[in-house]
Amino acid sequence: MDIPHNRPTFNHKETLAAQRVINSGWVAQGKRVEEFEAKFCDYVGLPHGHSVAVSSGSSALYIAILALEAKGRRIGLPVYTCAAVNNAVKLARSKSIFIDNSATGPNLDMGIANRTELHTLIAVSTFGIPLSIPVNRDYRVLEDISQALGANVGDQKLGVAGDIGICSFSATKLITTGGQGGMIFSSNKSLVEFARDYRDFDAREDRLPRFNFQMTDIQGAIGTAQLKKLPNFLQKREEIFEIYTDSGLNLEREAEDNLSAVRYRAVIRHKDPLKIKARLSTEGIKSIIPFTYHELLSTSSNEKNAVNYSNTTLSIPIYPTLSLKQARKIAKIVNKVMRMC
Repeated sequence: MDIPHNRPTFNHKETLAAQRVINSGWVAQGKRVEEFEAKFCDYVGLPHGHSVAVSSGSSALYIAILALEAKGRRIGLPVYTCAAVNNAVKLARSKSIFIDNSATGPNLDMGIANRTELHTLIAVSTFGIPLSIPVNRDYRVLEDISQALGANVGDQKLGVAGDIGICSFSATKLITTGGQGGMIFSSNKSLVEFARDYRDFDAREDRLPRFNFQMTDIQGAIGTAQLKKLPNFLQKREEIFEIYTDSGLNLEREAEDNLSAVRYRAVIRHKDPLKIKARLSTEGIKSIIPFTYHELLSTSSNEKNAVNYSNTTLSIPIYPTLSLKQARKIAKIVNKVMRMC
């Protein structure tokens, strides 16, 4: 039986949570969404009322851009990230300013960001590795922790150092709200209230344009069940990561002592990742190129580090339902294949 690259982690608790909502007769946005928002605030260390659940990570990005008054402005974003980030910038009719990776990791180069004229920076923490935000800066910061929920910078949960944060709960993320979903959060209550006002589009008297980006109570209930399990999910991912590193695999990880990553991806580097991917597939192990060259948001001569990462990275399985026995098997096979290639 093939080992998939990724899979969501569900059991009877998510089933019961969704069933209770169905049985209640109220499935639209309601009390379960409010509960999920409150539990999320507890997790990241914010007061209740400082988060807004929405329909997807993409909608969270778009609303956060509007909240920061960045519509039509210069927005910095990593080249090495998913298309949803740039799509949100384009939807807001803002100007994308692409920033290369650092030479030593998958996150954007903060040195370049600090030297660039920006209104807002979308700071994505890639593969679960935290991107540390400078305290003194000339731009606003939108933190995207979709791949790094639960990571820390020092004693502080990732996502609250910037002006506003977002998180995606799509099917492949650290937790999911049933396939899609997102969260907007901030210590600045006025930004949160803007997001809430924009989301709650119906039965309004001022006729201002808004949009239906609401999360359903079924999503909220599943999200709350998943969030309770997140510490265990992260611990299991850490155990698998350690099996890989103990076997000799050199995986991408945090490079600074004050950063505490989560293991969203187990990423190896090789001169020919497509060959490794093909060989692993014959052994029943599925892997992916995290961002291929054609998926990069820009491929100009200024993004050499991102191009290098796209050409040399491969992500192998790491998720809570992967058994430690399977992880040891994967480590053994990956090491063997890399020696052969």
